[in-house]
Order: sequence, then structure tokens, then C-alpha cells
Amino acid sequence: MSIAQAPSGCSTPPPQYDGSDRRDDGLYTFREAACYLRVSERKVQAEVAAGRIRKVSFARPGAKKGPVRFRRCDLDAYVAACVVEPVDRRARV
Repeated sequence: MSIAQAPSGCSTPPPQYDGSDRRDDGLYTFREAACYLRVSERKVQAEVAAGRIRKVSFARPGAKKGPVRFRRCDLDAYVAACVVEPVDRRARV
């Protein structure tokens, strides 16, 4: 699959920064964030609830809920935090 193709289950690929404008940190919906991370929307919701993915809430003052978006830098930070270093299983002498 090339980068331009959408992951399975996504109707369109996530927005890509092509350098043509100054907007280098777009806002993603739940679906776009899931496509960007190549996970399910349910997984994104679970990671947000656990506090592992930061969100931007556009709730009006006094309102409990409002539109939620994700910054690309926060999604990239989540991916970086998930990186696991390989374990050297060779016998040590």
C-alpha cells in the first residue's frame, strides 16, 4: 500500500502536509486520527480515555461536551511513546 492510499476501512486518506501552506499541525477528527494512526476509532477513544492521547475540546463554556479534535503533533507523540526498544536475548557471558 502506498502512502497516498487510505488504510482499510477509511474512505479517504488522512490529510497530508505537502508544504504548500504554513499549516503544519492540522486538526484531525476521531476518524481521521484513527486513519492516521491506522487503528480503530474505538482504540483512539480508549487511548484518549486513558490519557495517552491528548485532545483539543471545543466545548462552549459551561457545556459538558463539544467537538473534539486531535493535533498531529499529539498523535506523533503518542506513536513515539509506543516505540519499544528491542531486547537482546543472547546469552551474556
